[in-house]
Parts: sequence; C-alpha cells; structure tokens
Amino acid sequence: MKAMENAQAIVDEVEANLQPSILLAAAVVAIGVKVVWELVLSPLARQRIPGPKLAAVSNAWFEWVTLRFRRTASVHELFKQYGPVVRVGSNRVVFNEAAVVKELYRTHKFRKTPFYENFTFGGVQNSFSTSDPLLHAKFRRWNSPAFRGESMRSAGRVLIGEIDDIVQRIRKDCSDGQYMDTVAFFPIVTLNVLGRAVLGENFNQMETGVEHRYAKLSNYWLIDKVMMAKLPRTFLKALRYSPFALLRNVFKADDLLTEYSTGLFDAADTTKSLDERPDMLTAYKAFRDSKTGETAPLDLAVSDLGLFMIAGMETTGTSFVYLIYELASKPKLWDNLRAELATVDYSDEWFSETLRDLKYLNALIREVLRIHSPVSALLERIVPPGGAELGNYWLPAGTLVGGQAYSAHRDQELFPDPELVNPERWVRRDSENGRWVDREVVTPEMHAAWFPFGQGARQCTGKPLAELELQLVTAALVNNFRVHLHESATPESMKSIEIGAMRPQSGRCLVNFEYTPSPALEARCAA
Repeated sequence: MKAMENAQAIVDEVEANLQPSILLAAAVVAIGVKVVWELVLSPLARQRIPGPKLAAVSNAWFEWVTLRFRRTASVHELFKQYGPVVRVGSNRVVFNEAAVVKELYRTHKFRKTPFYENFTFGGVQNSFSTSDPLLHAKFRRWNSPAFRGESMRSAGRVLIGEIDDIVQRIRKDCSDGQYMDTVAFFPIVTLNVLGRAVLGENFNQMETGVEHRYAKLSNYWLIDKVMMAKLPRTFLKALRYSPFALLRNVFKADDLLTEYSTGLFDAADTTKSLDERPDMLTAYKAFRDSKTGETAPLDLAVSDLGLFMIAGMETTGTSFVYLIYELASKPKLWDNLRAELATVDYSDEWFSETLRDLKYLNALIREVLRIHSPVSALLERIVPPGGAELGNYWLPAGTLVGGQAYSAHRDQELFPDPELVNPERWVRRDSENGRWVDREVVTPEMHAAWFPFGQGARQCTGKPLAELELQLVTAALVNNFRVHLHESATPESMKSIEIGAMRPQSGRCLVNFEYTPSPALEARCAA
C-alpha cells in the first residue's frame, strides 16, 4: 500500500510539472499556427502584400503608433519603405496610389467602418457617422443648401463683423508686445465664426475674452467619443459611475450639446430672409423637399449641426495656427499676400467674393492645407462582400482599407521639395501686369492628389464655409498685422502629431501680432 501511495505521489508530481509545460507548448503552437495563417495561408496572406512582418500577424503595431499619436507619419514612412501598397495589420491594407484611393472614396461601395458610428449626438447618426448611403444622401439634401449660392454669399457679408471683433481682440491681447498662444486662440476664433454660420448665435468670445461653454463641452464630447471608440463597453460603463468631476463632465457633454442645439432649432424663425439669418440651422429648419414636402427630422438635424460645429472648430483652427506660422517664418509670403490684398475694395460689403478670386491668397491656403492638413489621416473603409481588386491585389471581404491625404500631398514627383510651403507651385506673376495667374504647368494629377477635405461621395460638405473662413480671417490678419514667432516656435516644436486633428507636438505656438495696418486697407475703408 505504501509503495502504491509513493508511486501515485510521483505520478501526481510529474503531472503537476508537466501541466505548465503542456500549456506553454499549446500556447506556442497556437501562436505559431496564427503566424503561419496570417503570413502564408490566409486569403490576404496569399496576396503577398509587402509590409512589416510583425504588422501582418497582429494589430499591435497599428494600435501602438496610434497611441503614440504617430499613426499618419508612421504609415507614410512605410510607404517610403515598401511602396504604394502596404499591409499594416492582420486585416488591414493601406494605399498611396491616386487611382485606388479615388476608387475607395468616390462612391459608397466601400462603406465606413463601425468606428465612425461612435461620433453621434444624442445617440443619433449624422452625415459623418452614418455608413448608410441612403441616409447620407438625405443629409446632403438637407445640409447642402447652407453651403452654396446665396447662402455663402450672405454668410460672407455677415461674418465680416465677426472678423472685425477678432482683429480688436488680437490688438488688445498683443498691445504691449505680448505673445499669443495661437493653438489655444484659433479654435475659439473658429468657434465664434461657426456659431454665426452654423447656429446663428453670437458666442461673443472676442469682445468678452471669456470662453463660451460650448468650447469646453466640445472638448469633453471629443474625449467621450474617443473613449467610446477605443475602450471596452464594460469598462466604459464602469467609468460612468466614477466620482471624478472631469469624467462626469465628459459623459454629460453629449446630452448638454444636444439640448443646446435643440433649443436653438426650436426657436429659429424661418420667416426671416436669407440676409437676416444665413446660417445652417435656419436653412435646415426651412428645408422642404421639392417633390415630397419632407422636412429634416429634428433629431437628425441637431446631430448634424453638432457635427459641423465640432469638426469645423478643431480643423480650421489648426489650419490657422500653421498658416500664421508659415507667414511668420517666411516674410516673403506675407509681403506677396499683402500686396495682392491691397487690390481689394474693402468698402464693398460683398468683398468676400473678391477674396475668393485672389490667386496668391488661395494658392497659399492650398499649400498650407497640403502640408499641414488637419485631417490628413487614414480614413478607413471596408471591402464589400465578394471582395475587391485594388492596386493589383485581390482583397477578401471585410478587409479594412484606406488612403491618406498626408502621403498624397507629399508625392515627390508631383510636388518637388514637398515639405516646402510654396504657393508658386500653383501660380505665377503675369509679366505684363504683375498680377498672379494660374500656372500652365499645373497638372490634373496635382489637383487629384490634393484632398484635405476628403474626396468623392463623402467629401466634407462644409468645405465652402471652411474656405470662406480661411480667406476672410487670413486677409484680415495680413492687412492688420505683422507676425513674429517666439523663439520656442521651431520646426521641431511644430511637427504634427495626431490628436483628433493634426496639431503641433509642443501643444502651443506663441506669436506676437504687431499692429501695422495696410495703407491700402485704411484708405479704402476711409473712402
């Protein structure tokens, strides 16, 4: 009996020692099988798409560069290393071929990923978040009247008063040679402009110097949506019971913004003329389908209005930061632009239409958006059922695919010395009258490779408003100020990282605005 007990003890001991080894071996085998599957046997692997091997067997690389706010630049480096088609995940392929990228975005064939569905207001979809082409088409019918024709013409006239307030705010804040943090200032500027153009509201931030609560709520809303997109649902639910005030504010932001916009929508008076209320909210409420008489549902309209406010504040604000940085870094740009702006009659209340036709102004804006586009990141889509051939590769259904403006904008063949902001890629001086005219050597390929507002069926509807804002504010700043960078604003500090929009990695850009009004502006306004 004793011998049997001893034998059983030995067996138990051996089994106890073997169990971890068996588990370890099983784990190694499982990992090995996954590696072989992803690298050799899976439908995507059999296409032999170039790229880092680690990225092919796991999404860890992609998530890591995303967490470091370097995803866009890291993907661009892979294009330089491996070519225009790169596999960056077990189920993810990226492209830097113009024809392929156009194919991805020109129609609704390649739908948006579920990631976008988090960016709602009040849990209601909008023109950005929805992947449903029929619903998206309805949104475009509802919101497009606010961004064309007489609506934009009237908006330009109304926004001139807002621009004057911006100039006065800058003069006050920089009156004694102080430096202003443009990273903090310009999103407030754009929020003020959007308040007028989208909601028909005057947030009055320039006059008071006090940040409107919409600005804080917008930042909280963004944090909430990013957490929804990245964190497990169970963990996110647990966070909602957190005692921390910051988290409570984050989770309340969506409801508060929705409530605020709903109140404005209910109060909007659609009997007023376009000149009195040339804002998106009123256009939305006044919409009637010419065939069916259908109106835009309240909840969908409010969600879409919130989208335009959030998206426009961050993106256009960042564009101004880099535009001022480039003007301060390269005085020649400032001189050329001020000279062109001197040809405008600012006593005309519709002078914003003249700005739209200024060649150098718009070439400069085009170049800043090419290099410093705030939304130049990878915009992912899903390969539809049945698979698709892209870039000479057959990709199975469900593969995540995308291209990014950041890389297209840095095509060495189309844009020599691509990191240099150079308006003269697009325009030249006319030898007879000295005016700026379009360059004859600008190719259709150059235009096709420039898409800071996206392209195709899902191109940003608010592009005309963003361009109008960039033209008006830039003209006002150049006509009224000389700009000087603080020594802390260096090429290194201004390198972009991806936190929502692309923005300076230092988190700030200090600039002094020296009030030196253009003689042409003073003379024409006096007249």
